[in-house]
Amino acid sequence: MWGDNVGNELIHGLGLISKGLGVIILLKTEEGIAEVINHWDPLALLAGGAPRNEYDLEIKEISKQVTSDINESELARVIYSVFKDKTGVELNPLSCLKHAFQMLEGNCRNSEGQF
Repeated sequence: MWGDNVGNELIHGLGLISKGLGVIILLKTEEGIAEVINHWDPLALLAGGAPRNEYDLEIKEISKQVTSDINESELARVIYSVFKDKTGVELNPLSCLKHAFQMLEGNCRNSEGQF
């Protein structure tokens, strides 16, 4: 997703991240996180017929806590903490780590490996 978008590459190449452009970048990151979380369906809510936006609160909170230099272990802790705080459910830490890897190696990062 990021690597094919010339506009985003230009933004990062020039170091131009204004407030307005930052919102676009956040939304791209949030979309990537949403894709992984919704496919994972950690609470099996979507499989039970819940609406596609069921995890939106958790996705937004995870996105807020993501930094450009976050690593897989840190992201896994964020995922675990957000779901525990928002839902009261303690997810399997190894599952959180697996999906953190998917987020960071998948379409959530740009071609330079940054959010």
